[in-house]
Amino acid sequence: MKKIKKSLKFSIIFLLFSLAFFLIIFIISSKNIKNHQDESHKEYNTPSENSLSYIVKDFNGNVAVFDMGSETPIQITEVHTNNLPTSDQKMLQQGIIVKSRSELHSILEDLDN
Repeated sequence: MKKIKKSLKFSIIFLLFSLAFFLIIFIISSKNIKNHQDESHKEYNTPSENSLSYIVKDFNGNVAVFDMGSETPIQITEVHTNNLPTSDQKMLQQGIIVKSRSELHSILEDLDN
């Protein structure tokens, strides 16, 4: 009878420790999944190398590049807007929205030629 009680007690303790262990593993993995989802969401909302948004526009007579929504240029080129065709000057006054770095390089190259 004592042996059965001891065996039952051991089984219950083993079961409780196992349950606690799996509960801890579950909580840790849930946090990791949530962190991964948060990071994925951040990556989605943060512009990547190929999906940055810029505005190319006139800045004090030169072609300049701005981050979307910023009033401070991140790059001011040596291209003088008064030397460009009137159609380009009008587009630069309104601002040219650019969605990627490759498109940005292409536009700046076109304006420089």
